[in-house]
Amino acid sequence: MPAPLPPASVRPAVASHVRTKGTSLAAIVRFVSKNWGDAGVVRLTSALRVPAVAEVAAGSVLAGSWYPFAYFAELLDTAASLFGGDADAFAQREGGSCADYDLRGVYRAFVRFTSPAFVIERSGKVWRQYYDSGDLVVLEKGATKMQFELRSFGSPHRGHCGTVLGWAHRAAELSGAKAVRSGHPTCRARGDRRCLFDIAWS
Repeated sequence: MPAPLPPASVRPAVASHVRTKGTSLAAIVRFVSKNWGDAGVVRLTSALRVPAVAEVAAGSVLAGSWYPFAYFAELLDTAASLFGGDADAFAQREGGSCADYDLRGVYRAFVRFTSPAFVIERSGKVWRQYYDSGDLVVLEKGATKMQFELRSFGSPHRGHCGTVLGWAHRAAELSGAKAVRSGHPTCRARGDRRCLFDIAWS
């Protein structure tokens, strides 16, 4: 059985001023529903400690509205504790599921006849449509690898970085890259100075 969610007092601090769009919250609930069904969503809703977040999980989220990023962190951390076992792996799976949803839907044109670097660059351009803090910046790109940074995000959160990594990994696969490898060598939520992400492929 997964370990229980740590008390809020020992979890990483989440800045109250950072906001995210409802689409990010809905994606977590959609991922739980897809993998654990309606019963999983009920279980998640019951485990959430903040009534407003529980209402979101129960279906009241408005995709185009802004919500505190703390809601995202609470949803993701609670879902990982219930269903994930390994919180980092859970976050990456959730991020990959988001990429499938995004890049086979409204942003499907991003991955047609293009490269992983192009997809990540384009996602950086729309970052502020989903978060009102931070920037996704490509630092290096080559024929079979790239590095990008989540810069100046106001609420570093390890699970959130996991979703970014999982999204980028899956986006690379959807753009046609083979044997994709990904890593998050430094993370501000782990005490590092920068949040860097590496993607390589063949």
